Amino acid sequence: MGKELLLHVIERIEMAKTVDDVVVITTSTPENPIVDLCINAGIKYYKGSETDLLDRHYQATKLYDADFVVKVPLDCPLSDHRVVDEVISLWKEYQDSYDYVSNYHPPTFPDGLDISLCLLSLV
Repeated sequence: MGKELLLHVIERIEMAKTVDDVVVITTSTPENPIVDLCINAGIKYYKGSETDLLDRHYQATKLYDADFVVKVPLDCPLSDHRVVDEVISLWKEYQDSYDYVSNYHPPTFPDGLDISLCLLSLV
């Protein structure tokens, strides 16, 4: 449809009522086309470790002062804002009991709708 897949995924996630902000988290590799795309489209991004995904998310959480991280992998291009809202709402209801929720451990939605939410302690 004339634009990069990442932009479509971001648009779909931004439709979620429970999402305040979308930040693309990528690696700090030189000549990163994802960063170029984010800059050109005015999308927030964070560049971090190529090998430590958890640290990358943690550092982005600190930088953007987020309460929690919702991870929507780009290999799930059919992300549905309603599924995002459902997972976030479930976590909000039980946030005193759970630091992590997902719809793929075990898989409960069709492949391609994966989402996980993680509370990252900023101690």
